[in-house]
Amino acid sequence: MAIDMGWIPAMCLEKKERPPSAGRHRPGLRRHRRRRLALLLVLVAQPLSQAARATDWRYCYAGSDADRRFYASQPFATSKPLEAIERQWFLWLGRQGIRFETTACPRGSDRTAIEDSMRSAARYNQGFGKRTVDLDWTPET
Repeated sequence: MAIDMGWIPAMCLEKKERPPSAGRHRPGLRRHRRRRLALLLVLVAQPLSQAARATDWRYCYAGSDADRRFYASQPFATSKPLEAIERQWFLWLGRQGIRFETTACPRGSDRTAIEDSMRSAARYNQGFGKRTVDLDWTPET
């Protein structure tokens, strides 16, 4: 049985008609893909930006060895940068005439966490003979 293979080279050399979009990008398709990519980037970046804007719970304290006191503000929720909060705290302490050697504004994930941190700090300072003084201060919004 003989097989005629004469048709194979002719078929391989035949130029087949391609659809207009095959192998080439249409301008509309490029725009569509760019829009999809931009949307994807926005969706990915959104949780990151929300995390950056997330509300932190904080309180600020100032410790005075000379006065044997541990000053603590009220707990507060804020999305302000730490530097802005500390600046307000320092200015307020100065206006009140409160002397201190140490200060900070610790952060917590929620009000309960920050209240636990405040109680722990008060107990710690009590161990050094410092009396805790609760101050009615929260940062300006």
